[in-house]
Amino acid sequence: AKYFRNALMFNICFVFDQSVETEPYHNVIRKFALILRSMEVENEFLFDQKQKQRISEILPKVQKGLNTRGECTILIDQANMLCLKLYWSPTMHSFSIEDFQVPVLLQDSKPLLNFDCDLALRAVIPHIDGIKCTKRISLEAEVDLAIVKRCIQALIYYGCIALVDIFQYSNFYMATNKVNEVTQNRMLILKCLEHSMPENQRSLSNADVIVRVFASFRPGVDVKNISMEFSSYKIDFRKLVTFGVIHGILNRIHNYPICLNLNSKKGSNIIRYKSPATIKKILDDDIYMTTLRPLIKKKMDGYHSMDEICCEFMIGSEEIIRIAQSDQSEVIV
Repeated sequence: AKYFRNALMFNICFVFDQSVETEPYHNVIRKFALILRSMEVENEFLFDQKQKQRISEILPKVQKGLNTRGECTILIDQANMLCLKLYWSPTMHSFSIEDFQVPVLLQDSKPLLNFDCDLALRAVIPHIDGIKCTKRISLEAEVDLAIVKRCIQALIYYGCIALVDIFQYSNFYMATNKVNEVTQNRMLILKCLEHSMPENQRSLSNADVIVRVFASFRPGVDVKNISMEFSSYKIDFRKLVTFGVIHGILNRIHNYPICLNLNSKKGSNIIRYKSPATIKKILDDDIYMTTLRPLIKKKMDGYHSMDEICCEFMIGSEEIIRIAQSDQSEVIV
């Protein structure tokens, strides 16, 4: 046999900085590999040691050409020429993804996984459920947070997902002028009914209920109060709010809590090694609050939103306020 184990196997790879968008290079690498394979079949370009030495001359030219001009044309021999060109797509990184933002799929995830996507996307997509924030997805998927954010940026760019806030019944929202469009757009109201109400209540006769619910969102009235007002209709308020935010019917009103007494002792170093949920299991309530209180109060300076604080400590807003006020401190929300 000509080849060891009857096969000649080779790899081509480009090494990038973490901030570089690598997708435009995928087809370039594939074409480079196919050309080398064709040359191996024709004249043993990789098997023949003398010809193989030319690889060390070709690769630096490819690197220089792609980095400086986005293309390269290299004459390999009398019969073969290597022509590579990058076709750039608009940048995906013109916006930032916050740890506390929640990605929501706008289409079925199964077709997305059937495409030739990278391993990070395959790990991240199954964890996108419209409930988990970016940070929690990173923890559960065991993928670096920066990589998860890049995956979400790519999915947003291709229109596969949208971003909403962490849903809590203590959240405040305000209806926009698009509430009027809901009454006039039959398809939109049917889609909303399908998304947020049980199957036996999805008739157009309940359209006015949905409009009244959306119109009830205003400053000073949280989701909990509105859900209690319309409790007889079995509305899934998490899905309703998500639908409203995605379609521009609702705008989120963020809270930036301020603690008036920031002077307290430094928290225990246990927070560096355990999550707040784990601390609560292993310590009694007093020690649990004493551990987290100074760390939480430090964030309550009016510059950090409640979503950001909740995400950092992975606990709800009511628990955040309870811990901050456990030493009789006054918290303004």
